[in-house]
Amino acid sequence: MRFDAESNLNAVKGRWEMARGDKDRIGSLTLGISPGARFGYSVDSLAKGAVSISVGGNRNLGGRNNTDLMLMCSLSKATVELDGAPVVRSGKYAI
Repeated sequence: MRFDAESNLNAVKGRWEMARGDKDRIGSLTLGISPGARFGYSVDSLAKGAVSISVGGNRNLGGRNNTDLMLMCSLSKATVELDGAPVVRSGKYAI
């Protein structure tokens, strides 16, 4: 797997290269539901309309990905569709 970034790549790249196992598998997909949480702090994934995706480990969630790495990113204006129907559109729930 290859990845790149415009900035801060070195903060992740070394750790990625050292990790073994299922580091390149989807670990989780989270849709935030908390109207009181706001982006800009450690609770980004909880903010209403946030879409967070992780790669790597998910055994703490009951998954089977066996690795010592887990990377997660939360997006504030993402769109998610389920079977072609929008669930989240530009960070707002569509349902």
